[in-house]
Amino acid sequence: MLAHPDAAAVAGLALLPFVLMARALLPGRVLSPADFVLTFPPWAAIAPGLRAANSVLVDVALLFQPALVYAAGELRAGRFPLWNPHEFTGAPFFANPQTALLFPPNWLAFALPLPLGLTLAAILKLSIAGVGTYWFLRELGIRPLAALVGGLAYQLDGMLVTWLGWSTANVMAVLPLLFASAERLRRRGGGRSVAALAGAVALVLVAGYPQIALQGLLATGVWVLYRARGAGAAFVLKSAAGAGLGASLAVVHLLPFAEYLRQSSVYQYRAVWLPDLSPPLRTALALLMPYYYGHPPGSGGSAFWGYWNFNEISLSVGLVPWVAVPVALAVAWTRTGTKVFTGLALFGFVMFYGVPVIGPALARLPGLSLVIPHRAGALLAFALAVLCAIGLDAAREVPPARRHRARLALAATVVALLAVAFTALVTDWPTHARLGAGVAAPGRYAVFLVLLTAAAVRTVMLPEALHPRSLLVGLVVIEVASLVQLAATYNPVMSARLLYPPPTPALRFVQAETARDGGRVSLPLPNMAKLYGLSEVSGYDGMTPRRIEQVASPGLDLGLLASGGLSVTAPPTSPVYDLLGIRHVVVAPRAPAPAPHFELEYDGGDARVYRNPRALPRAFVAGAARCLSDEAALRALRDGAIDVRREAALADCDGPDVAGRLAAASATITVSEPARVVIDAAADAPAYLVLTDTAFPGWRAWVNGLERPVRRADHAFRAVAIPPGASRVEFRYRPASVRAGLALTMAAAVIVAVLALRRPGSRVGA
Repeated sequence: MLAHPDAAAVAGLALLPFVLMARALLPGRVLSPADFVLTFPPWAAIAPGLRAANSVLVDVALLFQPALVYAAGELRAGRFPLWNPHEFTGAPFFANPQTALLFPPNWLAFALPLPLGLTLAAILKLSIAGVGTYWFLRELGIRPLAALVGGLAYQLDGMLVTWLGWSTANVMAVLPLLFASAERLRRRGGGRSVAALAGAVALVLVAGYPQIALQGLLATGVWVLYRARGAGAAFVLKSAAGAGLGASLAVVHLLPFAEYLRQSSVYQYRAVWLPDLSPPLRTALALLMPYYYGHPPGSGGSAFWGYWNFNEISLSVGLVPWVAVPVALAVAWTRTGTKVFTGLALFGFVMFYGVPVIGPALARLPGLSLVIPHRAGALLAFALAVLCAIGLDAAREVPPARRHRARLALAATVVALLAVAFTALVTDWPTHARLGAGVAAPGRYAVFLVLLTAAAVRTVMLPEALHPRSLLVGLVVIEVASLVQLAATYNPVMSARLLYPPPTPALRFVQAETARDGGRVSLPLPNMAKLYGLSEVSGYDGMTPRRIEQVASPGLDLGLLASGGLSVTAPPTSPVYDLLGIRHVVVAPRAPAPAPHFELEYDGGDARVYRNPRALPRAFVAGAARCLSDEAALRALRDGAIDVRREAALADCDGPDVAGRLAAASATITVSEPARVVIDAAADAPAYLVLTDTAFPGWRAWVNGLERPVRRADHAFRAVAIPPGASRVEFRYRPASVRAGLALTMAAAVIVAVLALRRPGSRVGA
């Protein structure tokens, strides 16, 4: 018998992910799918013939890890990364929740060497998820070994493991802390418990995936109301205070996020329509056998043939929950939490699999209408883990009169699951055979049969066993065995040397050219520009500035969920393409020019680089201006009805057109930093200096030391009026949303610190 079972369980849950992913911690290795980048030019020349280990994780390779790399570089340069000038002709960076700059595990990537920091930040999410779940279950009074199994079920569940590199996993990892801190508040009360709840709420809100955060907060609210019975109104009021303080702690991020959301394409499109893309119910087989539908492309094994992609249907919580949950429903219905988490599991199941009628109806509720429905899988996984622990704990003390009911429920569930899986295997046998899984598929079923049966037998024996602890230890082993393959192998490990490698010759050539002419580039992959100090129009951040998308991509190019990558679909021969300032285009070796007027500048084994001689400079002076509505400005730009070199189309104005008598003008960018741009301009008449960087709230301008209003020009860009003669113009990004949010956050932090440090029983001001 362990003298300190809680300490042993917490240590086991904290260390197990590091053991399973130990190969990523070896010197010269990194937990990353960024080898995907090396399959595209010009990077493909670094490792010819390389295949990506897991091409499903493309978002991690192109969005999440590059964001952390960029943030780490900015912080080491002494700049807080409020703005990203490298994609979308500029976009908010800190305000984008996907960057999750305030999520503590990500700080490891800022403080440590990048390979080690990225690896530890990812693995630590699993540790937090397991320990947080265990904490909540122990707060419910569940015994250590049963709580340990519940912690393992959530810690290694398929959704958390497959989305480990996304901000999705950030929120999933800290979700149990909401419930644990709320339950602690009910049991103990006091300022420290309020502070703990505030911290949990703040963590969820800054973790980087608002949709799951919203679902988690709503679910916690339901839990608080359920637990208010017997605790009185004081518990509800304290919980509300903790939630309010938590939101205030996170408001430094929430205000800028709300500002970006209003300006984003994802909000504009989803507010009109969000399609129901839930996987069909038959994909629930992945709950039982994660690799039933094969492996992701590039990850080895049989080809994947399931719905959408591997990540979207992965929701396995292991096999022990499928024998423990029936026990919980049969004999522990009156236990604390069983009813609520059964309801939560049903909600998650209906939303995740889009159950007809009910699923779409729930998805249209206020607050959920902007959320991808099957993200509710996080709540389903957590609810199943909690019900599993409740069932195992109840199974140890089932009275003789109720044992028959428990065994009947368990036996019926096991037989049904085995029959459904076997029927699916037989039905899908032609597909398995065609894909070369003729041996693997029956093997998976055999493992499933053995582990599920072993778990059922041990659970049935619990009430009568002389040493129930040994049976529970066996269930711990079975649970780990049913989840270990996915957890240990799904997220690839690659050479740290190849993690976003130094520039190839083609990229070095482009770097030298853009340093000279300040032009933008077009690269084969989005979001790589910021890693090499370049600037592009394309990008991928899950939000997308709405107006630059309208200019650069006349046809919808963001996918059904409106959160895909933005590519420039304006023709290379169009004035819009020239206005965007795309001067250099990097393509595959031997690839033809994008348009006849493009000039071949570099021709190497890694890539070709073409030059667009008609590209406008990033900053130029227009002698005339015209007030146009957004629709009229877009139409004029696309039709070539306005010469942007000479005339600026100004938005949000009612004044008369300005006819300039400009004969000579110039504009030279002398300082170009993420949040500061300085331009030396000259004109022989009043004019407008146009900077083709994204117009966004928070950008301010000073002309010769005097602040002047920043106007939105040519639908998406910045302009400021300049007088005749020489002018020094300085643009600075000083968002009021960040300043106001920081003040509120600091005030909340003081209150939370006072509550956390106050001794129990003391009074404020005593």
